[in-house]
Amino acid sequence: MLRYLRRIKRKDHEFTSVRNTCAIKILLGTGIRLGEMQGLRWSDINDTYLTVFGKNRKQETVPMSKKVYEELMDWKKYQEKYFNSNIEYIFVDRSGVQLSYEACKGIFKGLQSALGFKDVRLSAHTFRHTFAQRYLLAGGDPFSLQRILRHTNISMTEKYTSMWGMALQEQNEKYNPLNNIDI
Repeated sequence: MLRYLRRIKRKDHEFTSVRNTCAIKILLGTGIRLGEMQGLRWSDINDTYLTVFGKNRKQETVPMSKKVYEELMDWKKYQEKYFNSNIEYIFVDRSGVQLSYEACKGIFKGLQSALGFKDVRLSAHTFRHTFAQRYLLAGGDPFSLQRILRHTNISMTEKYTSMWGMALQEQNEKYNPLNNIDI
């Protein structure tokens, strides 16, 4: 997807390509929900966390990696140059108006169509699941993941992180207790 967006960036769709690339990287790098991303303002950004309005419009903070922060700052510079001014919302259309929830969903419908993904769910929530699985595969613990995803109990986090096949086999091989016991 990111390669596709880089490719169309060279054509006449630069604004949407840069914005959509940023959106995907934010979702992949933070695990936030679509509505949380859609409502982000530049004032919600700190160099180490995002302030989002989660479920029930509850204000919450989400940790942010240096890579995510740099991606946001690159988008901000692009936005300021494009509009020749500061814009309040992070994800806007070509006229500087905040993207609606439906327009944000449309980003993924458009990518799904352009990339020819059939019978595959592509949505912001897909990236939330991907974030959770990759977090654990990289060695993160389920309890900190629960906090990052802002789940009230661990059973919800477990639904996001089910592993099958080779991923499960690799994790068992890597972390099996017998690996450290001389028999």
